[in-house]
Amino acid sequence: MNLVRRCALLALSLFLLTQLPGCASAKKEDGLNAVLREYASLIRWGRFDLAWEQLEPKLREKEPFTTEIRAAYDAIQVARYDDDIATVNADGTVTQLVRIEYILRDSQRLGATVDRQIWRYDETAQRWWLTTGLPKLNH
Repeated sequence: MNLVRRCALLALSLFLLTQLPGCASAKKEDGLNAVLREYASLIRWGRFDLAWEQLEPKLREKEPFTTEIRAAYDAIQVARYDDDIATVNADGTVTQLVRIEYILRDSQRLGATVDRQIWRYDETAQRWWLTTGLPKLNH
């Protein structure tokens, strides 16, 4: 019986060792999908202040969300946000191209841009961060 238990324990251990990396990868992918959906929603609804919080901390320190930046983004209404399929890069980052159409509120002029987003997974924080900043819209 002792040998049967050992074999069962060994088999279970091997199974778990082969499954854990897949679980971690699935969790990472789920986290990416969730953060991409959340970020897209924030941009669509003009919540640039909250979208700014998705930027990696070093970038937020370098580019604070000032009153002037807030006013510039408040002058814009996002009309369309079309995201492409995210692709994984060789370094583990993820790139997503997004076409954003917007209206300048004061002039009712239409504008559009392609936002090339690069997302990096932070193992310590266990979350994805945007490394490329908020979309550059013609304020």
